Amino acid sequence: MMLTQIQTFSDPERDPRGRVISTCYGCVLDVGDKIRIMPGDDAVNVGWFELSDLPLLAFDHNLLIQAAIVKLLPSF
Repeated sequence: MMLTQIQTFSDPERDPRGRVISTCYGCVLDVGDKIRIMPGDDAVNVGWFELSDLPLLAFDHNLLIQAAIVKLLPSF
């Protein structure tokens, strides 16, 4: 698995709690890949979701997902 840099998101209004600059990385996993994820910081829940069935996302996180789809899955 190799991470690919997707984009840096730096809109000053992207998080109402204050200025946050995020660099998004992503990769494509095979269905059988076993990767354990755990919540941290202010994340209460964490999980794997189908792109067609994403939960409500905070702030501009839908833009991050869309940018990752365009970069990693151009035929999606």
